[in-house]
Amino acid sequence: CKKALVAFVDKNQINGIQRIVRLLVKPNATPILLGLVKIVHNLVGCIPNMMISMDEALSLSSLNSSADIASSGGTGTSVTSTNLFSILVATLAWSIRSQPPFPGDSPIDRRAELTAEILRVLFALRSGGAATKRVETENPLLMAQLGVILVEILRMPNHDRRCYECKLAVVVLLIDSPVEYGPFLVVNNVIDQILRILWIQLNETVVERAGMVQGERHAATILPVLIVLNEFSKAHPIIRQMVKDFIFPKENEDEFATKVQAQLQEERIGQVTASGTSTGRCRKEDGKKSSSKNMHPLDAPQGTTRWKLIKLMTYTESNVKRCSGELLWTLCGKDSQEFVLRCGFGNAVHLLGIKGLYKIPR
Repeated sequence: CKKALVAFVDKNQINGIQRIVRLLVKPNATPILLGLVKIVHNLVGCIPNMMISMDEALSLSSLNSSADIASSGGTGTSVTSTNLFSILVATLAWSIRSQPPFPGDSPIDRRAELTAEILRVLFALRSGGAATKRVETENPLLMAQLGVILVEILRMPNHDRRCYECKLAVVVLLIDSPVEYGPFLVVNNVIDQILRILWIQLNETVVERAGMVQGERHAATILPVLIVLNEFSKAHPIIRQMVKDFIFPKENEDEFATKVQAQLQEERIGQVTASGTSTGRCRKEDGKKSSSKNMHPLDAPQGTTRWKLIKLMTYTESNVKRCSGELLWTLCGKDSQEFVLRCGFGNAVHLLGIKGLYKIPR
């Protein structure tokens, strides 16, 4: 396979990159275009700096086209410079805006697959390093166009699985998005769409797959939405409040506050009792008893969104456990007391240990 890949990209053998870019800039049927994008995805994932190589091939193709125009009596200036990133964004725009309305009623309409694949390629490119960041910096209008397209996709209905898969691909792309994109999502009212995705994935992970042997392994599919919401919540207070209101609804906060007061009063009584103990050993033991009283969340009824999210904090899949805990930690304003009261000490202890706020006994 390695020899075949080397031969494919070698300019003196198959010269595959040049062939691919020539096909990309020509009109193609959707299945052919999908196949080309999948090849690009494989190349980007397997070969370092593939974006640079493809941009060079596109530049050469543009020069050849200009030369052809000039030789036929034209000016040779009508061909604008292009790159892989701009081609992918333009194709993505066509895919979701062309007729019939996306995603189409025909079983042979593969625009949804094409859309998801382009989004995956864009994510792979963004993970590739400085070359992509340079293209983004030098093309603000292109980035603005991509931002609008992502909003359009996030507004698509969840009941159509093809649209939903495209939305999941957008969430993955948002993992590495600039934090400045957060206010744009707020203004366009799509944070609630991301929260809806969280709700669906929590149901799939905690409810529908509960008790399945592979249930916790599949739980890793929820990681992107947990990461995206946490990163945007850390960067933007308004998003943090929106996410917190979704997880911990305002209509339940009065009841939670009442339970907090009762819990704190109980702890104060325990501290007064402990202060009357004469030996340091007894004080230490009473302190342990006091800290163990809030082992469970004060207000997380079974079946609620907060209950499902807190359940993830004790999953065996370590990334799911960490990311769910980090999101809740951010929503609690990094306040360890609120974190323990909302999540329960038994659920919170793992992340508290990571933060250096509790030393887990060996």
